[in-house]
Amino acid sequence: CAPQLLLLDEPVAGVDAAATRVIYSVLHGLAQSGCAVVLVTHNPGALAPYTRRTIEVAEGAMMEVAVQEA
Repeated sequence: CAPQLLLLDEPVAGVDAAATRVIYSVLHGLAQSGCAVVLVTHNPGALAPYTRRTIEVAEGAMMEVAVQEA
């Protein structure tokens, strides 16, 4: 059984581009199977193909919420 929730802080820090795509693809698959994935990154653009909802936070305040159509 997959986990119900994953909390990740910079899971691809120091990882090359090919491995980053693999990691994000696996996380996307987990999310598609019902796992909630909460991920912190300093490079949100790289996540765009894999996310449904993005929340940007700056200086402790929510700045922007983006929801992609399914």
